[in-house]
Amino acid sequence: MGRARVPVAAGGTLAALVAAVVASALGTAPGQGAVTAACTRDATRSALASFVTAYNSGAYRSLDALFAESPLFGWYSSNVPGLRGAAAAKSRGTLTAYFRSRHAKRDRLRLVSFTFNGNSNGRGNFVFKMRRSAADYRRGGWFGLAGKGAAVCAAPSAYVERPVQFVVLSMGGPGSDKP
Repeated sequence: MGRARVPVAAGGTLAALVAAVVASALGTAPGQGAVTAACTRDATRSALASFVTAYNSGAYRSLDALFAESPLFGWYSSNVPGLRGAAAAKSRGTLTAYFRSRHAKRDRLRLVSFTFNGNSNGRGNFVFKMRRSAADYRRGGWFGLAGKGAAVCAAPSAYVERPVQFVVLSMGGPGSDKP
């Protein structure tokens, strides 16, 4: 008996087939992150700390990688300074430009507290408090804010670049950290 020959189609079809097989093994659809694990407190807090570091340093590639792609992405919203609400908040494609504009205004964040609220509907939910400063608001004075977020998490793997990605992140306005 001879070996069976499998024809290889041109145009990247083999690459697409390989991606589909790998994605199937990981429990995901091709082109989507591997959402296969419950988020942990430590991994989610670490991702938020990475967000703060990247935000402050203007590391736009890192910021972009911290957010899930469509259809998982829900929104990134911010109250003043740098108001980002309504339709703009839901636009994944404008995140990097938004972060660039805020970095140009010397917008800075400090994580003060983090509370992990557990997993529901495949998402790790959390709340936080931060201090924020920006040149275009109150002459750059620091103020407190509260915020919330949700993340999707992947099982650690060589195929997963970021095991935690935000699907929702909302920054409250000045004083929102007060009861």
